[in-house]
Amino acid sequence: SSDVCSSDLDKQMFYCFGCKKGGDIFSFVQEIEHLDFKEALALLAEKAGVDLRHSKELSLEMRQKKSVLQIHEYAARFYQLLLSNQPNVIQYLEKRGLISTTIKTWRIGYAPDGFQQLVNVLRKKGFSDEDLVASGLAIRGERGLYDRFRGRIMFPITDNQGNIIAFTGRVVPGTAEASREGVGKYINSPETIVYHKSSALFGFSYAKKQLAEKKSVILV
Repeated sequence: SSDVCSSDLDKQMFYCFGCKKGGDIFSFVQEIEHLDFKEALALLAEKAGVDLRHSKELSLEMRQKKSVLQIHEYAARFYQLLLSNQPNVIQYLEKRGLISTTIKTWRIGYAPDGFQQLVNVLRKKGFSDEDLVASGLAIRGERGLYDRFRGRIMFPITDNQGNIIAFTGRVVPGTAEASREGVGKYINSPETIVYHKSSALFGFSYAKKQLAEKKSVILV
């Protein structure tokens, strides 16, 4: 309370008039949470979003994150290009009420009804099989890598900055994928190094400017 504890905001220090203890944020957390300095540092770093791991380990993770984001961007372009050559799929989308502007703005695409089309394209771009599997867009099977999404309308999922981090795919009626037994109408990317379902909100990168201006939102 104010009568027993004060703080110097300029110096980022605190002092308790009750127990006569003072210090910085690290000593404060050590006292309140009963932690040693190393534990307090780890707790504060987690809250601030700072990674304390070894720089070599961190650099390897950052390299893979960059590669996985690039993979998703190339995949989105590939899916968009294929959709432009699928008039039957475009017609299906239009029947469902989507106009061309919506399809273009939200970068909706089409995953071909085959097993290695995307894998082959991304390999030619120089991406490793390890990174393709890490992206969640490829699955490693007994016969090698194959595409996770096949014969599906593809909806990109972005992070807050607009980077594509995942996809959800809606099966297209009449494709070989749709005829396979037990196939779900929708499938989603698995959790990856860049995609965490609990942290991603579909469409937020498109809406955040309006949210900041209007100071309100209806979340459905």
